[in-house]
Amino acid sequence: MHLHNWYAVLSVSPTASDQEIRQTYRKLAHQYHPDKNPGNDQSSLHFQLIKEAYEVLSSPKRRSAYDRLVYLGNPVQHTPEMYHTPAELTAAANRLYQQLMQENEFFINRDWLMAACMELLSAENRQMLQQSSSEAEKTAFLTTLFQLSYFLTYRQNRILASHWQPISNGYATLESLALQYLQRKKNEHLWDKYKIWIAIAVGILFTIFIVLS
Repeated sequence: MHLHNWYAVLSVSPTASDQEIRQTYRKLAHQYHPDKNPGNDQSSLHFQLIKEAYEVLSSPKRRSAYDRLVYLGNPVQHTPEMYHTPAELTAAANRLYQQLMQENEFFINRDWLMAACMELLSAENRQMLQQSSSEAEKTAFLTTLFQLSYFLTYRQNRILASHWQPISNGYATLESLALQYLQRKKNEHLWDKYKIWIAIAVGILFTIFIVLS
């Protein structure tokens, strides 16, 4: 059975207090209530998920049981897996990616995903990859890692880059792949940051054009 990440649905931290959860729920419920979005099936679905998330996280017993049941960005402690070959590490990254593909992108807990990527890039795993003489193994891992980290912010990717760059050093194809990926995330970041101002500028120019025509 697939379990939703209720913390991500409510956009709260796994360490959020009961008051924070309650306040966030009220805000989101008001925003996505069907009466506020008539005829919008997506909003209705989101509203139902918000209600279900609140029912779980507002109950101490249900929240505790949920935390014990699944590790999805919550404070449950776990022992990091040990990988003996680059192929095993890449397979683990692929499994994580397949898990993400079952989630709505809107609900992905990026703090949890960042922690998972950092775990994949642990000192032991980086050393194993750097010691490998196979460029194909390094490429397979980094390609999958980029698929995972695509859901993260540009700032988070910059942090990850300091860990993955030593793996690609000395391999022109890998260095180019990493550079292209990071540049793409940077461009997306700049677009998200300035798109409103660009839209306003275009609107002003269009208005001036109409007036002067």
